[in-house]
Amino acid sequence: MSMLKYRDEFLDYMKVERNYSLFTILSCCRDLDEFASFLDQEGIEFTTVDARTIRMYMTHLMTINNIRKTIARKLSSLKSFYKYLIRNDITNDNPLDTIDRQKIDKKLPEVLPIEQVIELFSITISNKAEINLRNKAIAETLYASGIRVSEMVNIKLEDLNLNNLTCKVKGKGNKERIVFINDFAKDSLCDYLEHGRLILLSKVNDPKPYVFINNSGNKLSSRGVEMIIKAMGRKLKQPKDIYPHMLRHSFATHLMDNGADIRNVQELLGHKSISATQIYTHVSKSHLKEVYQKSNPRAKKGQ
Repeated sequence: MSMLKYRDEFLDYMKVERNYSLFTILSCCRDLDEFASFLDQEGIEFTTVDARTIRMYMTHLMTINNIRKTIARKLSSLKSFYKYLIRNDITNDNPLDTIDRQKIDKKLPEVLPIEQVIELFSITISNKAEINLRNKAIAETLYASGIRVSEMVNIKLEDLNLNNLTCKVKGKGNKERIVFINDFAKDSLCDYLEHGRLILLSKVNDPKPYVFINNSGNKLSSRGVEMIIKAMGRKLKQPKDIYPHMLRHSFATHLMDNGADIRNVQELLGHKSISATQIYTHVSKSHLKEVYQKSNPRAKKGQ
């Protein structure tokens, strides 16, 4: 029985039947290859893997300085792989069933106060008006809709409905959903589409249908957006290392702070499970605690 043979079949299953993203498939492929390499080094046959082997592998991962979150992800890849093998009658047991799930210390997501979000929209990092119009539209859109940067860079002109303040995006697993924008984002998008984008498009002979394009008139990449938001963050009155997902975190947290229902926030974020959305309730509670301690005259002794 060749592990690599079944690995390839499993990856095809992830792609064709489960419709996982290329990023997830490549990550899982690396995890399985690393495990196969470990088995070769230890002289362990794939067919004889048991819970003891998995514990040896966990120790190996820790000795080469993998953090707990990384180890948990690698074990998750292996567990999914063995579930696939069992469903297809290739093996009878999952050696990870008796392994305790790695406890991950989840950090609360970083959130910008609304004052800094608003300040961010006025930041210019270029001497070209068309670039600044685009960057403002990017920041406004990310915060107004709460979409992922990977979703934003794939928005096409036909996906935007500025009259209805909506936009169609394709999220994880190629699932489409409708997200909303506000009047501020609409104004920024209109300015960019009517002025900035046309100037950027003049640099290419074959116009692209994507809303956000780069200096060369081609589709803007996720990495490009990350660099833009980071550069804008450095020019805040209080410089801050900002990344696009921080605007998504801020979007969700500010909604919760202002009374939005968690189920509605889940839908807006495109979360498959509400457990992924629940972390924002903790962020919201930490915000409320901060407000309480600052506002209540008897919150602390000695005041």
